[in-house]
Amino acid sequence: MGPLTSRFRRPRTEVLVSAHRMGSGGDRSRENSLEALEAAVGLGVDFVEFDVWRREDGTFVVAHDREHDTGLEYDAVLAALAGHAGAHIDLKFTSPAAAYRESTAWEVEAARRAVGRSLATAT
Repeated sequence: MGPLTSRFRRPRTEVLVSAHRMGSGGDRSRENSLEALEAAVGLGVDFVEFDVWRREDGTFVVAHDREHDTGLEYDAVLAALAGHAGAHIDLKFTSPAAAYRESTAWEVEAARRAVGRSLATAT
């Protein structure tokens, strides 16, 4: 037997594919856009990764930060993904310390919306 025999190999697991930056590829202008999302879903990916930013008014948008906020609503993206792919969500905000003590953390609300649609994955 060679150095890599079957008794040393782990059982193979299924490989899942996640479209980073909503599958925008090298085109940064398509990052976190519905156009990129639709293209990724069309390719049959298992998950779509995107950034979520919380605006000062409390709304969640799909954006890396304030400067990249194009107004794409988080809930619209979750609705577009429903039944097509899971969500690989990168939260780009942090709740104030008091929110954690009072069980009102913004991160929990964002995750609850995705889980409510059965889209989120813990990685």
